[in-house]
Amino acid sequence: MRRILSYAEDHTPGQPSTFQKRHHYAFTDVGLGQGGFGVVMKATQIKDDTPVAIKKVPKSVVKDKVAYRRIVSFMIDSSHPNIVRFLEAFESKHHFYTVYELVESKQDLFDRLLDVKHFTENDAKAAMRSALSATAYLHDRQVIHRDLKLENFMMRSTHSGPGDLVLIDFGTSLVLQDGQAGGLTEVTGTPGYMAPEIYKKKGYSYLADIWSLGTVCWMLLSGRSLYSTSTDYPVIMRETLALDEAPFPEQVFHDITDDAKAFIRHLLDPSPSTRASARDALDHKWLSRQAMTPKFDTSHRTPASMESDAHGLLPEKGQPKLEDGATVNDAEGSRFAGTATMPHELLDPHSAPDSGTNTPKPTDMAKAREKHTGEELMISSALLERVRTRQ
Repeated sequence: MRRILSYAEDHTPGQPSTFQKRHHYAFTDVGLGQGGFGVVMKATQIKDDTPVAIKKVPKSVVKDKVAYRRIVSFMIDSSHPNIVRFLEAFESKHHFYTVYELVESKQDLFDRLLDVKHFTENDAKAAMRSALSATAYLHDRQVIHRDLKLENFMMRSTHSGPGDLVLIDFGTSLVLQDGQAGGLTEVTGTPGYMAPEIYKKKGYSYLADIWSLGTVCWMLLSGRSLYSTSTDYPVIMRETLALDEAPFPEQVFHDITDDAKAFIRHLLDPSPSTRASARDALDHKWLSRQAMTPKFDTSHRTPASMESDAHGLLPEKGQPKLEDGATVNDAEGSRFAGTATMPHELLDPHSAPDSGTNTPKPTDMAKAREKHTGEELMISSALLERVRTRQ
């Protein structure tokens, strides 16, 4: 069922001139999800009947509207095979609207990992090369994503191979201005993927994205979480700060090559000054030996023992993000339970998101729960000791 977009604001005097673009689209009643402070809806471009996705964000939650328009404008002018294609944007008196391509597949990298338990090295190489290529494209153009994770890499189609990924969700992204690189201090992102320098609030930049991708690669090859918990965010923070180097428990990584481990170590380097850049990571010898994998490898690796695993199970899909503006000292409190997905400097903390009465809710949480019911989370004694000594 299709309908032409119609809101009470259609008839509100003083609308921005770009709001007339709303007539280019017919909206369906299908909600595609809720991301950040906006609702994503399915629509059709009227002139050629092309399906698209449109995100609607209340202006009341966007404090720095100039910065918001800047990242949207950048995305519209961007073109990369592994980044979702932004088509155009318009706004009303009360909302921002962003139109982008509708990705055919409803499956993301998290879903795929749950299906196959863990990736083969060749499949992980294909996925990481695409993820790093998209990230390098952004960094070369002074854009930091700030929320790279399994759920934000969509499979382009239901028949996609491991490298046919599309990066989505630029709600936390920033176009950095001259002199801004290295000076970000907002605690923003999804715990379990956030770099240690973000928690320290002493300044971070593009290389925080690389840590996130290191976490992604570690999870793809292990089928496990890097942390002992997926819900206790203060513990995740302390374990992140306690990591001197990437751990590779024998029970999980017994059949992973030294080159793969070295690659992950370059990405999960606690020091941003020595951490690999996206371009450096793309040149790593592990990726340069990538085999062509147009389809996922169905010959599973030797199962790893779970009896003495030092790490937790995969987090449930849709884990809430860290509340923007939280500090390291807030870790003992409840501020890590927030769901904000826009950067702190863009949000008005006094405004509540206006998502309407029919806001779509995430529907995939049950899948992760069903696969992991009854499993016990464990943490190695060595890591536990490092965590305790740093409290």
